[in-house]
Amino acid sequence: MKRNRLILLAIAALALASCGSDEPVGSADEIDGTWQLTSGSHAGNTLEPIATHPVTLEIDGDEVRGTAACNGYGGTIANTDTGITFLEMSITEMACDPPETMDLESAYMAALASIDQASIEGGKLVLSGPDTQLEFEASS
Repeated sequence: MKRNRLILLAIAALALASCGSDEPVGSADEIDGTWQLTSGSHAGNTLEPIATHPVTLEIDGDEVRGTAACNGYGGTIANTDTGITFLEMSITEMACDPPETMDLESAYMAALASIDQASIEGGKLVLSGPDTQLEFEASS
């Protein structure tokens, strides 16, 4: 009997340890603030931030806006039954140099369109979806 209890306690401890520090976000309000992209991937491609052209995300309730490396963008963020989604996104249409800036912008906007989950991990905002992950640090 004691042996079974010890085995159950060991299994429970392992299960708790495997949970990590992920804190799923229950609503878009929990991620309000200004964030800057530090890394990301989408559809098998790496999103490499460019120091001279940062990618930012500002969340204020259900409104989002930011800079997508070159152009400003905006839209709304909504809670779904299973997470979050970005809606009604718009973007200005300037061109920027170097060409990598526009590549980063295109990849970032495509990545945002596939986001369906948000979590706070070690103080970072992590947005994820099918074959997509974007990591942000808080920005002032």
